[in-house]
Amino acid sequence: MSRSMSRVGWRTALLDHRNAVLGIVSGVLGVVAAAGGVWGTVATASYNASSNALAGSERQLAIAEAELTEANAAIDAQRETISTLRADNADLQALVSPTIDLRAIPNIRTSGRITLADDGDSIDLDSTAPNFGAGIEGYSPFSLKYRNSTLVAGYSLSMLQLREGTAGYEMCAVATGYRPAERIEPHTLQSGTTCLRLSPKRFATVVTERYDEASVDLTIVVWE
Repeated sequence: MSRSMSRVGWRTALLDHRNAVLGIVSGVLGVVAAAGGVWGTVATASYNASSNALAGSERQLAIAEAELTEANAAIDAQRETISTLRADNADLQALVSPTIDLRAIPNIRTSGRITLADDGDSIDLDSTAPNFGAGIEGYSPFSLKYRNSTLVAGYSLSMLQLREGTAGYEMCAVATGYRPAERIEPHTLQSGTTCLRLSPKRFATVVTERYDEASVDLTIVVWE
């Protein structure tokens, strides 16, 4: 009888031990499952946050690219405006006659009214004599001689006929387009628009007051 009871007790103890182990295993599995759920939730939340951050960055990048495109367009428009203004300024400058500071006009070197006879005396525009050295023989770099109803100029004289305005130092000194004077028809000097250049900084004006086959009357001004 005691042996039977002993076996029953042992079996009972064994069953209790097995149930206890199963209970521990179930508890462990429950903990693992719970942990897995937590980590799954954490991973999902992290993924969602990263996706939202990426989407926000892409939106900001798109906005920045749009602003950059707009800024480049504005710069191009400004460059075009500047180019147009420069072209307009050049056109306006071309329409305005060049001038010189009136304070820079030098003193008059020699001036006077001279009569030249046909094939008579020559004068030297570079002379400081009241009669421009009338009576010189032959030709000099800046001489004038009347022959065959034409003024024959020295080989260093250049001339320019102004298109508008009256010849004076302020106009002659800045004008361009001079050419060798050589021979000058007296009637071309009647308008007072002819500049004569003796050197890069010395200019003269010659105006025909009267002329015929026998002689010509000239009013001459030469600046220093």
